[in-house]
Amino acid sequence: MAKEIQKVYGGRIFMSDPTVTDEYDDIARVSGIKGIYRRAVAHTLNQKAVARKYAQEVKRNYEDLDLIVCHIDGGITINAHHLGRMIDGFDGGGGDGPFTPTRMGQMAISDVIRYLWDKSEEEMKELISVSGGLSSYFNTSNADKIHELVMAKDEQALRVWRAMIYQICKCIGAMASVLKGHVDAILLCGGLMRFKDIEAMIREYCAYIAPIEVYPGEYEQVALAYNALKVLRGEEEALRYEGRPVFTGFREDR
Repeated sequence: MAKEIQKVYGGRIFMSDPTVTDEYDDIARVSGIKGIYRRAVAHTLNQKAVARKYAQEVKRNYEDLDLIVCHIDGGITINAHHLGRMIDGFDGGGGDGPFTPTRMGQMAISDVIRYLWDKSEEEMKELISVSGGLSSYFNTSNADKIHELVMAKDEQALRVWRAMIYQICKCIGAMASVLKGHVDAILLCGGLMRFKDIEAMIREYCAYIAPIEVYPGEYEQVALAYNALKVLRGEEEALRYEGRPVFTGFREDR
C-alpha cells in the first residue's frame, strides 16, 4: 500500500511496529505439535505507542520496564512487554486469547472440531475473526448497542459481556506469570476502554498484580507519524526490511 502511494507522491517509505512484529522468546513459540509454532501477532503499533507514552509519563525508558499491555476493541490482544520487547502474547486474530466483539477466542480443540467439522473454510474463517464472540450472541458487533443491553440489565448481555472481561483478566494473569510476577504496570487501551465497567472489573480482578493505567482509544496514527519523524530527525536509524521472517523454525526442523 505504501509503495503504491509512493508511486504517486514520491518520498520515502517507513513501516513502524506492524502487527507481525516478532520479539517472542523461543520458549513462547512452542506448541503441542512439532513443527507448528505460536505466532507473534498483536496490535503492536498501539500497544507500543501506549507503552512508550506511559514510560514518558513516569519518566522512565520503555526499555527498562516490564508491562502488560491490553488492546481492547473489536480485536483484543494482550502481551507481556519485557524491557522493550513483546516476549509473549495471544494471537487474537487466529482464535487465541479472550473472545471479542467479532472473534471467537480460545476454545477446547475438541469443541472446535465438533462444531466446525461440517463448516466450509470460509465459514470457519468467519467464526474465528468476524462472526464469533459478541456477534455470535447478538448478531451484531456494535459494542454500543450491546452495552445498552448491559446497562438495561439484560440477563444474557450481562453474562456474556462480563465473561468477555473475565477472559481478559485470565489472560492478564497469564502474562503476569510470563513476567515472573514483576509487573511495573498494566496498561489498558483500545476503543472499548470507553466503557468504565470494563476498567472496573479488570481492576477488581487484577489490581493486586500491578498499578493499572487506562488509555482509551488508539494512538496509531500519531505513532506512525512520530516514529517516522524520529528517523527523519536522526534520532533513530531506520532498519531495512529484507522480507525474511525473524523465526523460521528451530535447528532440528531444518
